[in-house]
Amino acid sequence: MSCTQSDLTKITLALSLPGGAMQNVGLLASAPLMVSDHPETVRDTMPTSGVLWHHLYSASAGPVIHRVFLWHVNGTGISKKIGITIGNGAAVGGPSLRITAKRQQGQETSGANYLTLGKCIAKALLGATLDTVTPVDALVTPQHVGLIEEFTWPNGALQGGEWEITIQQEGNPTGPVSYRLRTVFGPTTADLRQYQGTPLPSSDPHVRGGWDDSEIQLTYVFGIPPGQAYTSGIKLADASANPPSPDFLLTKSTSYDSTNATDNKANFGAIYQNIQLQIDNGRETAARTVSIYLGGRGGAFTGAVSSSLLGSSVSGIPTLSVNSDVVSLGQVSVPAGRGQNVTVRVAVGGASSTPFALYLDSPYP
Repeated sequence: MSCTQSDLTKITLALSLPGGAMQNVGLLASAPLMVSDHPETVRDTMPTSGVLWHHLYSASAGPVIHRVFLWHVNGTGISKKIGITIGNGAAVGGPSLRITAKRQQGQETSGANYLTLGKCIAKALLGATLDTVTPVDALVTPQHVGLIEEFTWPNGALQGGEWEITIQQEGNPTGPVSYRLRTVFGPTTADLRQYQGTPLPSSDPHVRGGWDDSEIQLTYVFGIPPGQAYTSGIKLADASANPPSPDFLLTKSTSYDSTNATDNKANFGAIYQNIQLQIDNGRETAARTVSIYLGGRGGAFTGAVSSSLLGSSVSGIPTLSVNSDVVSLGQVSVPAGRGQNVTVRVAVGGASSTPFALYLDSPYP
């Protein structure tokens, strides 16, 4: 397992969240993201094989790193096979594609363990400790489909994971070349390379889509009012708010194949790479202590986090109950008339309920 990072300690602490405004919210130039979590459960009333999701991409000689988040349950009644393929769209005589990959994946047959798997994947992703894996087809020639990895998929099992797949042109680079990543499934004896059609039709509300970037940045300014205690913070991944929180960026409308895509409301598979908490004690005549916490605001929440106050090492977030459980991201003393910046990074674990919140709490005196 590559998710050996320790977990933070859960604290029972109910904090109010008056709510603050995010600033400078946007996507960083980063690895393209494909999410395949729809239909979350593949049932026996659906086609018996086919494409779960796809992402057509055009890139130069590279290398280009793609992130692929996969999260599907086999509800067909029989064992299947599930995997990831890539089709090389270059013309005959054009460049081949050299494939390398890293990933964290697993299977769970009990829903009680879904959050544990989601946390493990998030820790490996945020901590850059994904396992290296050798693709079945490490070189894909023009007009052919290669198999990156496949798994026997028992009935009732969740197959979950995140891959970082590096694609490099070889042989005769001619400029941008299109290729298509696919998540596919079929009978246990099937050659998964054969499935190249449109994704399964589904009314499932879960996520599927493909976006050009996978990392989010934002800023929150915490201005400490003089002479009084103050608690504030921000809700993240709050797509159900009216309007949605500004970090709701991976939408159906911005996805590849937007007709068949769905919103990525929880930012599954992505990384909050640069959350800047700017603490301002410019109006106070004495130093103020500020404690920073992370908690769930929509249901059971897990994932991975790092904080510059904790040495920037990555830790797991234990399963947090809504509104009552938090983890501490550290404490800082801010001198009078000064400011202090704190950097936080977060990856949301699969099966988590969002939104989640960052709280900043400054008691007085």
